Amino acid sequence: MENHERKPWTKPIHVLAASWALAVALVILFALCVLAAVLFPNLPLAHGWAGVFSTAPIGSARNLMEGIVGSLLFGWVNAAVFGPALQLVGLKRRAYLGLTKEGR
Repeated sequence: MENHERKPWTKPIHVLAASWALAVALVILFALCVLAAVLFPNLPLAHGWAGVFSTAPIGSARNLMEGIVGSLLFGWVNAAVFGPALQLVGLKRRAYLGLTKEGR
């Protein structure tokens, strides 16, 4: 019978990949919310996210461009802060568990 002991997560997060992933996810969410705001103008939930990064009228070209740029920047900043913070927590966890740098 094999020992299927679960190993703790010790792999580093790739901050660049996380930055792109979060930025793209936020752009897609922003675009979906703007689309919902344009298609369903009486739906109050759709207008909140569409107005986070821009004061331009919702559905305008300026609102769309400012929202996309804001979402990209916000995603990058968040991942740039979150990635290293997660790395630090992982280092503390590895030290607490008595694991070496290689995760053994």
